[in-house]
Amino acid sequence: MSTLLDYFESYNKRIFPLQAITAVVAITLAALLFILPGIATTVLLKAYLSVIFIWIGAAFLFLMGDLRKRMPFVSFATAAAYFPLAIIFILDIFSMQTAYRVSQPGWRLYVSLFMMAWGVIIYPLTGYTVGHRYPRVPLFGAMPCPTNIFTIGLLTAFASTQLDTIALYILSSMAITAAVRAALVGFDGERIYEDLALLASGVYGFVIALVVL
Repeated sequence: MSTLLDYFESYNKRIFPLQAITAVVAITLAALLFILPGIATTVLLKAYLSVIFIWIGAAFLFLMGDLRKRMPFVSFATAAAYFPLAIIFILDIFSMQTAYRVSQPGWRLYVSLFMMAWGVIIYPLTGYTVGHRYPRVPLFGAMPCPTNIFTIGLLTAFASTQLDTIALYILSSMAITAAVRAALVGFDGERIYEDLALLASGVYGFVIALVVL
């Protein structure tokens, strides 16, 4: 009987090298926020995230074998959250009047940038420490957990609209729920301990959304 990590392995093999491409694009767009801040960079980043969210939602419904039958909550909960998030970012593109801009350096910016780096680079490295090696590991741009961490970091640093704040609430709720299940409860006896970082990012996102934004 397939476990969740078995599904990850099959999926990662099918879509390689998409994972590397999504990571490089994310790092490039994040760097452009500092090099060429403005509406154009913000639109590109939100359009990119919209595509990523649609892809992940569709992947968990259609590209992971019989995951829908074996673990319907995982499949349908991911799609139910990620498709609306994509719509939110698309709507924000057309209604946007404020671009993402780097604020004054401070603890929130540094923590948020660290979270973005964690989602893209550090998350899979922490997986290696608990025995989750490629392709049996969630990767940014292809799976929800590291993508959530990156996006929560992005929004806590740069959120500029009400739709950004709504997206942050949704992502933070997803992060806490998914992390409790994956890291603390587990799936068929397997725990994804690297998702403790996802739990921390969800709590951080809620605090920033409630207190700062």
